[in-house]
Amino acid sequence: MLKTIRWESIFPFILVILMLATRIPLITSDYFKADGDEAIVGLMAKEIVDHGDFKVYFLGQQYGFVTFETSVSALAFEIFGVNAYALKITMLFLWVAGGLFLYYAIKNSSGPRAAIIFALTLAVCPAWGLWSLKARGGYITAWLFSCIIAWFLSIIYNNPGKRLLGYW
Repeated sequence: MLKTIRWESIFPFILVILMLATRIPLITSDYFKADGDEAIVGLMAKEIVDHGDFKVYFLGQQYGFVTFETSVSALAFEIFGVNAYALKITMLFLWVAGGLFLYYAIKNSSGPRAAIIFALTLAVCPAWGLWSLKARGGYITAWLFSCIIAWFLSIIYNNPGKRLLGYW
């Protein structure tokens, strides 16, 4: 017999599609260009591709942890070439990954209904429209790692006596 598919089991896939689909008007716009800060992140990623030159901080600064964003962008440059689409779409995928971790954190803490409502609101929130595509030198990294930490904390909070992923 065929088992009925539960809404919660397919929602993460639907969420990813929705998060990507709501950015299509921005991606196909004539204004889809890298700004100055994004160009610097792209230049730093190109330096990784060309010379293996990894920088920890934003070029010329003593702050702004960019190693993660530039490394992932360098990988995208290797695969798709050096262009604004490779840079910005890579940031979008990092933002979507953060959204999924946050969805699972809320699902662990408050249940599937609250997680679905929150995730749908996040996916269509206009404030995240442009910022989910921007390689600004650490903002997407902070978003992603904050969401991962929230997910880990939701597991620890809901399973106080159990080991987390078999390590603790």
